[in-house]
Amino acid sequence: MTTYRFTLFVATLSLLLLPATPAPGEVNKAVKGFLPIVRPINGSDKASPGDLGALNKQMISAMNYLGKHHDSYGKDGSDIIELAIQNYGDEMFSSLRASLLRTSLTRTWEQAQALGLFTKGGNFRLIITKGPEKGKNASFEYIVLPKDFPHYSRDLTNLRLVTPATRRARGEERLTTLEKIHAKSLDRIEGEILYGRADALGRTSADNFTLWKRDVGTNEAVLEKQPTFHLTGKITATPSGSNGDKWRVSFEAINISTHPTEVIVTLYIFGITEKKNEIFLLRKTSVPQRLRKNQFFKKELFTGSRSSYADLATRIDQNKPKGYIKPLISSVNMRGWAIEVTHRDKVIAQAASQPMMLDYVERSGVLPGKRN
Repeated sequence: MTTYRFTLFVATLSLLLLPATPAPGEVNKAVKGFLPIVRPINGSDKASPGDLGALNKQMISAMNYLGKHHDSYGKDGSDIIELAIQNYGDEMFSSLRASLLRTSLTRTWEQAQALGLFTKGGNFRLIITKGPEKGKNASFEYIVLPKDFPHYSRDLTNLRLVTPATRRARGEERLTTLEKIHAKSLDRIEGEILYGRADALGRTSADNFTLWKRDVGTNEAVLEKQPTFHLTGKITATPSGSNGDKWRVSFEAINISTHPTEVIVTLYIFGITEKKNEIFLLRKTSVPQRLRKNQFFKKELFTGSRSSYADLATRIDQNKPKGYIKPLISSVNMRGWAIEVTHRDKVIAQAASQPMMLDYVERSGVLPGKRN
């Protein structure tokens, strides 16, 4: 009997000492919160002396974020990098830039762990605590030098972590074979680094704005003319482990007018509660757009994770105020989507997955849920 009690005590103590497992909502929050830290900064034709310091600070912030979430929840930094870029990077990066950024961040994370650059609390510091260079300082340096490649002096894809043994020799300006290959990859995203992500036609937002202004010309009265739009939407992902347990809807709005216009495109994704079938907002967002004739606007809109709505759904089903503490008992499903175009404060076009969704658009101002 004594042996049994001792064994049970040891087993219980072992469970208590295991690292905390993050709840799905915590993991999703960690993933979503990472991308703003590594948000790209547009490049410049001329490098500034302070660019490397600013880039160092950005990478250190990213490593601190990954280190603290790894220490608190046991979530591997490479998983956060992968999920953040996969689930939230579509609007921020082209596929090539996303790949280069993923490689840069993951390589830095793995090197930092191997060199022991994280404290027990997950803080990142440039003091090597593991390996043959223990006690020395690591640092960051450019992969290709701003002297010859000034456009890339502000981009994380052009930064690497080095030790005293691996850093570039002072005064060395020749590129290695691997560095030349990396320079060619950066050249392929030069326009994106300088001006932002290009659209499907290869035009940046700056390009499109210039063309739109040219079409408007001196006839600004044309902007008062009501445009005509063709609207579509399609559910392109349902909750799964690979996408952070979220729904995704792909929206498209095409200006089929014969003139340029400026409008506001509002996107809606509606959910429904499990118990009482109450409708609420999984997501709503409004996007101002300047569009030329026959130009289209496309956006993939993600909801939060299914589990992140459980508390809201429970309160709706039980008609309880915010802050009401009760075990989470209600789950949610997606009910449908809608898209709406407003011109000069007047709704001029709508489309939805089912006609009844437009009734919920009218009520969206009072529906509970997520707006951003």
